[in-house]
Amino acid sequence: MFMNATMQGYRKNGTQWQPKYIVSLDAKKCIACGKCFKGCPAGVMELSSEEDDEENEIMFMQLVKDGDCIGCQSCAMVCPKGCFTHME
Repeated sequence: MFMNATMQGYRKNGTQWQPKYIVSLDAKKCIACGKCFKGCPAGVMELSSEEDDEENEIMFMQLVKDGDCIGCQSCAMVCPKGCFTHME
């Protein structure tokens, strides 16, 4: 169960920071570069694959532990295709 609580913190320079948790990852946009996987400190996603109609293997990232997201948005910052949506 997700609790819709608001958490706010402060950066080293004193400015406020609020986490924005991951909502979705668009697998159709994903090019499986792995940058998000490497950048995620919480292990929220993994590389997956499936075959298309012509039996070609299609690779993409998939959310597997989105409840473990810490709201840092590292995945979105490194994604070259803009695959991620986060809570506002």
